[in-house]
Amino acid sequence: MSDTVRSVRPPSLVELGGDIDLANAQAIADALCEAIDRTSTGLLVDLSAVPFMDSSAMAMLIRVHAHALERGCAVTWRGLQPGPTRVIEIIGLDNLLLFEPDTQ
Repeated sequence: MSDTVRSVRPPSLVELGGDIDLANAQAIADALCEAIDRTSTGLLVDLSAVPFMDSSAMAMLIRVHAHALERGCAVTWRGLQPGPTRVIEIIGLDNLLLFEPDTQ
């Protein structure tokens, strides 16, 4: 057993709800980027209460991901609904972004 104990802090949790679309994607991206700037542990973003995401939301995912990379941390997305999951898979974002495995 090691004499050194390392404390690992979990990422900050952010829960989103409602549709993410042109009307609010920019504000959500700004808020998530600001949250990234305040943490060194990264973000875990729960999307389980987000039934719809349009192309503006997809751009928001990419922007937040790039911002996290610039800051040396990661964003993990979880709880994707079937509709957004399908769009994310079709455009290939599932190969770029970090998604928590579905535990259902």
